[in-house]
Amino acid sequence: MVTLVTGALGGIGSWITDRLAARGDRVIAVDTELPNGWRTNVTFRAADLTNQGETWDVILEEEPDTVLHFAGVRSGRIARNRLFDVNVQTTHNVLTAAGEVGADVVWASSERAYGFPNQRIVMPAYLPIDEEHPRRPVSSYGGSKTVGEDIAGMIARRYDIGIASMRVTWVRFPGEYDPNPVDPSEVTFETASSNFWSYVDVRDVLSFIDAYLKSDVDGHEAFNVSALDNHAGAPTATLIERALGDVPERCDIEGEESVYSIEKAARLLDWEPEHDWRTGATEDPDRPSFLE
Repeated sequence: MVTLVTGALGGIGSWITDRLAARGDRVIAVDTELPNGWRTNVTFRAADLTNQGETWDVILEEEPDTVLHFAGVRSGRIARNRLFDVNVQTTHNVLTAAGEVGADVVWASSERAYGFPNQRIVMPAYLPIDEEHPRRPVSSYGGSKTVGEDIAGMIARRYDIGIASMRVTWVRFPGEYDPNPVDPSEVTFETASSNFWSYVDVRDVLSFIDAYLKSDVDGHEAFNVSALDNHAGAPTATLIERALGDVPERCDIEGEESVYSIEKAARLLDWEPEHDWRTGATEDPDRPSFLE
């Protein structure tokens, strides 16, 4: 099994690369530059994935069985039009090349596709939010992920490959959590979490990938990838009501349950997250050695 990881020097990509290599998988790690270090079982490749020629050169030469696409940029790092262009172009190039070699794909979409960015929190249509909830992005980042999901559907149909769009929320790393329980009485619209206090442990991102690749799910499917709880340590519905003045008419959320339903992944992939912020905060961080 050969796995190609894009964005392999980034937070999620480097962690996934390191753990796949540690268990003996052969990994092709792709980023815009090469790292200072090295890793057993990993071949590092430098490529500009906004360039179709460079993208195809790497993927068609390596012929991976699976592509994990984490390359891209997030809000606030570059101008919004450039952010949109980079994310859409890299997703199109990588997924098309994966289709050419018949590789299944798991890639990082985002809960931002639902339309809850930092600068404008809006009321969900209902709670918990499942994959049928309307996609209504209002940021360039969320828009780029929504277009990316449409690209994924197109590529899956054209090449008859499997593609999972992970609508991941805030990804956290063992030992790098910042426990900060929230007092609901102090929550306001201005101080509220833009993703309703949701998160997911990077180890659960990897377990989701494994579950998807072992499944017989065909075509393109989007999945929420989230922890089971919020990271506020307070009732979710209470927090939302404090932030927005109300909750949706359809609100079937209890206690500290995450706003993002993972029922689809549980049903189709037999996947559930295993980690939470309370235990993750006390664990030792373990950065990939090739980044040092």
